[in-house]
Amino acid sequence: MTDYQEAARQLEDALGLESCLIGVKYGDKPDPRGDAGRKLAACEAIDVARRERAVVNLSSENCNCMGGGNTTLA
Repeated sequence: MTDYQEAARQLEDALGLESCLIGVKYGDKPDPRGDAGRKLAACEAIDVARRERAVVNLSSENCNCMGGGNTTLA
């Protein structure tokens, strides 16, 4: 168990949460533990991470929503 997982577990226990805490990390490379093949909207990805306790990799290629897949900078 990583330090982050242990800290999250302690927070869940202390606060009496029924579901797990999740985190979001932006990076230049996908996390090797994640599945980049699933097409999800950004909001769906958060729910999948919570329900399945999974790592989800989103990119402009597999993000299934206009806002989450927009990589154009103004």
